[in-house]
Amino acid sequence: MDVDPHSDPETLPTRDVQSHCPSFEAATSPDPVNASALCPPYHGMSLPEEVWASYQSVTRPISRGGTMEVEQERYASYARRVNAIAPINRLPIELLVKIFSHVQAFEDENTLKDDSHLNWTSVLRVCQYWFTVASTTPTLWRMLYVKEGTNLLRTGLARSGNMEFDVVTFPVNQCIHDHPLRKALDLVTPHTSRLQRLHLGHIPRERAVAFHDFLEHSFPMLCDLCALYGPERRSGTELQLDFPPERFPRLQRLDLRSIRCFDDPRIFAQLRFFHTIYAGSVTYPPLCADLFMTALNHMQNMEDLSIIATNVESAPHDISVTLRARAELPRLRTIKVDTPQMHVSQQVLSSLVVPVTAQATFSFHRFPSQANRGIRNVLTEDRSALPVLSQLNTAFIRITPHGHFVDGYVASSLDDNMSAEDQDGYGHIRLACEPRYTDSIQEDTIAQDFLDCLDALRDAQLEELSIITTPEGTEQANWKALFTSHPTLRRICLYILDPTDGSPNLLSFFSALARGSLEDGDGHGEPQVLGGLTEARVLSPNLETIRIHGVRAGTTMFFQCIVACLENRRHKLGKPDWKLKELSFFLMPHQDQVPLVDSEMEAACKEALAPVVTHVNYGGYGMLDHY
Repeated sequence: MDVDPHSDPETLPTRDVQSHCPSFEAATSPDPVNASALCPPYHGMSLPEEVWASYQSVTRPISRGGTMEVEQERYASYARRVNAIAPINRLPIELLVKIFSHVQAFEDENTLKDDSHLNWTSVLRVCQYWFTVASTTPTLWRMLYVKEGTNLLRTGLARSGNMEFDVVTFPVNQCIHDHPLRKALDLVTPHTSRLQRLHLGHIPRERAVAFHDFLEHSFPMLCDLCALYGPERRSGTELQLDFPPERFPRLQRLDLRSIRCFDDPRIFAQLRFFHTIYAGSVTYPPLCADLFMTALNHMQNMEDLSIIATNVESAPHDISVTLRARAELPRLRTIKVDTPQMHVSQQVLSSLVVPVTAQATFSFHRFPSQANRGIRNVLTEDRSALPVLSQLNTAFIRITPHGHFVDGYVASSLDDNMSAEDQDGYGHIRLACEPRYTDSIQEDTIAQDFLDCLDALRDAQLEELSIITTPEGTEQANWKALFTSHPTLRRICLYILDPTDGSPNLLSFFSALARGSLEDGDGHGEPQVLGGLTEARVLSPNLETIRIHGVRAGTTMFFQCIVACLENRRHKLGKPDWKLKELSFFLMPHQDQVPLVDSEMEAACKEALAPVVTHVNYGGYGMLDHY
């Protein structure tokens, strides 16, 4: 049926028929453009005169001598004209490219691992105009992903023109014969001169040779390489690679798993980011100490350094310390050394100088044969590798059978509303000594050595200190040594874990505060009340805040002993009006006594301590996070 040429074009509905053409039979149908199924934004859209004329020509019966191809071209011409007047298709190409680029910016390696996620290439299926713009813009094809297949990689390489590009592969659960890595490397090989970033999520052992041969090419633009070889640390899964600067002149980021790369240390002079894990694993001969330390000496430009579970042979003392000068790393922001062997941390600290502004973590395991060794043995007497240790003013110490941990801060940034558990582990430096672990069970526990942690802070000018320990650790602590070594201390917090396991005697803690630096004794035993050597210098004279969590005590005698210690401290300070600014208790009742109700205990505590403490806080153990 022909359409009345005098019909009002304002009332004529139209639709976007995209780029495909209807069949020949549609030419004679009453509704050739399926106007009854139209939806916004095209419904009710006014057609320009030239498009209306095209529509009229499409709806005329096929002329004598006409062919199907001619009629389909008429439909295609009409479709192009309708699409051309759509507002979205009037956007400049540059603006569309910018929009597509923003769509790409929302994608990352994590979202693309989800098979249900629609990536940016979905815009190619919207219309022919978008497809043409997106497929002919090389800058949109610089990030190429490989999952189960290599079709997108092949297409992207062809459409990226002469632009630099990145390739990211994802671990796939496919049999080795269908694994796409070999095909992906073959496709990228002709374009290695343009490759800028290569992240290989998983390299199976069967593809090790192909990957090794691939890296024999020259990569003049490669800046970032991440290669995770083997699914786990096990026999037969370590790979040896070299990265000579001649073939990798711009390489700055290197992230490797189960791959040795220390034979040519020159590459480390240009690296800014280096992460290695499982290099020289225990199933292999360890890394050569001389090569390892030579590589460390070349890291002057390093910004982020991580050495995890790396096995290095033990170096002779004269090689590791005497014959080598430490390399300064002024750009270093983060360093993490977490290895089973204690000597790996020693070798790192013998080769590098960590700047004060860097976030530093050194963690190692102590074997049963190293019962007398700990954090103090890693630091040694020479602390020049960690100048931050002399500038700490806030620290956390954790001393338990499960390890010794020291966390230090250059600037005081503690939040009183956070518990010690939340704040522990975050600072400018962390030192950790843990028992030896195997893949299945914990082999050993370590003795709670208070002085091992205290020695790490011997040069620090601490103002705030938090100690987390057990009742046993509280009893064994040398409190006098603590207060003697830190005269600038203003606040100390003691957190006793599992107080139900025992009732620590805190009188040695307060007794140390009552002593002078010239008195005999080690900080243990009963306090000397009102007397003693008054000429002795008072320990930690600036101390003004004490907070104790998890003490099982509830007698007035306990508080009276504390008062006696603080009165002795006042006497030695020579200040009759002196008072401790704050003393906070979070107590647990004795099992062998009838506990006082909270209100009575709080009243007894505040009444007893009022003469020597300005602010007394009292609460149950469950209120640990409150103060």
